[in-house]
Amino acid sequence: MRGGNRPHPGSDDHPERLREAHQRGLERYLQTGETRVLNRRIELPAVDREQREFPVEIAITAMRRCHAAGTVHHLRGSGYPGAG
Repeated sequence: MRGGNRPHPGSDDHPERLREAHQRGLERYLQTGETRVLNRRIELPAVDREQREFPVEIAITAMRRCHAAGTVHHLRGSGYPGAG
C-alpha cells in the first residue's frame, strides 16, 4: 500500500526481496555519502500494484538546496506487463 509510514517515497516500487538492501544502501548514503547507484543508469526490477515484476532503467541524481536534500529519478520502463 502506498503512503503511510514508508521509509521514503518509492520504496514500495521495489520487489520485496530487494527492499532491505535498498534501505541499507540509502542509510549508508545518508550516513557516509558513499553511493553505488547515483549518477549512472542501472537496470533493476520494479513492481506494479499487483506485485508483478518488470524491468526498468533508472538514473538517480542527488540534489541539495537550501539545507534540504532529495533525489531526482529518471525512470524508463523496458518491459511493463500491461504495455503494448
